[in-house]
Amino acid sequence: MDKFKLTMAQQVAQAASAFQRQRTGHAPKSVTVVLSEDTLVVTLHGALSPAEQALSKIPAGAAQVQEFHRQLFASSAGHLRQEIKRITGVDVREATAEVETTTGTLVQVFTTGTMVQVFLLAQRLSAETWTGSGPGSVAEKKKHAASEYHHKAAAEHEAVAYHHRQAAHYHDNGNHEEAKKHATSAHEHSQDAVGHSKTAQQYSQK
Repeated sequence: MDKFKLTMAQQVAQAASAFQRQRTGHAPKSVTVVLSEDTLVVTLHGALSPAEQALSKIPAGAAQVQEFHRQLFASSAGHLRQEIKRITGVDVREATAEVETTTGTLVQVFTTGTMVQVFLLAQRLSAETWTGSGPGSVAEKKKHAASEYHHKAAAEHEAVAYHHRQAAHYHDNGNHEEAKKHATSAHEHSQDAVGHSKTAQQYSQK
């Protein structure tokens, strides 16, 4: 596929994958990109190397790998932030990265090998700008838009599962305030997922 036909989300996904490969030597298996108002969420699936997954089978090793990736991202994310600015035309105000947290031990966290990167943009991007696929026929653009919203819906469902696990984790540890926050976030992401699915269906039928 020619680069000028890629949506912004696809370009960001490619940039995030290349960035991960360059800084760790290990490319993620897949990348999901979702924009919600001024927040850009990049999820890298299979982001950990086999050696890191092996190290993470014990709690101490898991914590070590988590801290390593947090510090590595903090010290080297400048290039990726510039790439996002180039692609979207908007500055990145803040950026952070975490390996997915789940209910139970850190072993379960790191064996999934999922990493989530969050970028707070300086301003919102319109849906038209974000889903624009550049030059091409109307049918091609609708197809791209439908595909993009399907991916958004899938990513929102992942976010729902993530927040449900977090809510259960905090509830089990007696932190009901944090559990309530994650439960609320899960509900909000669930609503977004329904909306994206409906929009994808509308583009598919047009």
